[in-house]
Amino acid sequence: MTKYLLIDEDDNHAGCLASRLSRPETRIERVVSANEAMTRLRGAAGGYDLVIVNVSGNYEPWVPILRKLLEASRQPALGTMPAFLCVSTARRSPEFELQLERMGLRYVFER
Repeated sequence: MTKYLLIDEDDNHAGCLASRLSRPETRIERVVSANEAMTRLRGAAGGYDLVIVNVSGNYEPWVPILRKLLEASRQPALGTMPAFLCVSTARRSPEFELQLERMGLRYVFER
């Protein structure tokens, strides 16, 4: 079973994304806040395979939030951590995209 954690406060966007990713062998858990996601990441038995973060809103300090999410996702006992995918319906600056890449995250602009 592949486990995804979707962090998205936009109900419509989250629903569309979840339906595109849904497969019989996947389980998608959605949260609306980074704080809730950190709690899930720290307590996830077996961990998540992929964490998807909707970074469309410009009102969040995304880089510090993403650093906290990365830290919360580290599970030394398992020796693994999930992959991170940041998605946005708003075009972000090249500097922002580069910061994410340097953190080991992937970024996708949804058209």
